[in-house]
Amino acid sequence: MIYSYVLASASSRRRDILVNLGINFEQIASDVDETVPAGMDPAEAAVELAKTKAQAVLEKRPPLLLLTARFSANRKMKAMPTAC
Repeated sequence: MIYSYVLASASSRRRDILVNLGINFEQIASDVDETVPAGMDPAEAAVELAKTKAQAVLEKRPPLLLLTARFSANRKMKAMPTAC
């Protein structure tokens, strides 16, 4: 089976990473408002935004495989990748 890869992000940085790895993919922006509600835990916000972005892109084009990630900073200011 041949899989169709979709980068669910408008990020040129993430696009460049996949291009440099030689991965063929389609890039589709989610157009989701990424404003985090005040007081929301950063890790929880990252997971919820990743899920919301994934759903928005799935509604535009149902792919076989969908890669979405959201990076947030924890209290020690370290990046925490999340994916769904």
